[in-house]
Amino acid sequence: MLSRRGGPEHNPLDIAGAAAPPNPADMVLVRVAWLRALIAVFGPWTASHAVGATWRRWAAELVAAAHRELAEHTGRRTDGTWKPAIDEKEPW
Repeated sequence: MLSRRGGPEHNPLDIAGAAAPPNPADMVLVRVAWLRALIAVFGPWTASHAVGATWRRWAAELVAAAHRELAEHTGRRTDGTWKPAIDEKEPW
């Protein structure tokens, strides 16, 4: 797996030899990417006449839930664009 900087991710072993738990910030980035993918894939279903009413309703509920969760992780700026999930500045 690649880190946010593009290089291999270093996941040091703990004393017992098991891999350290994943970085919570990286898990948020993965979840945000997943939610954006759900919106991109199922968003068009909500207005498509080629999709049945049951599936359109299901897609609308899924997309609405994804938007709500995405807002918790990122939020929107006043111009309508999404804020980054995590501050991209390095702490050092």
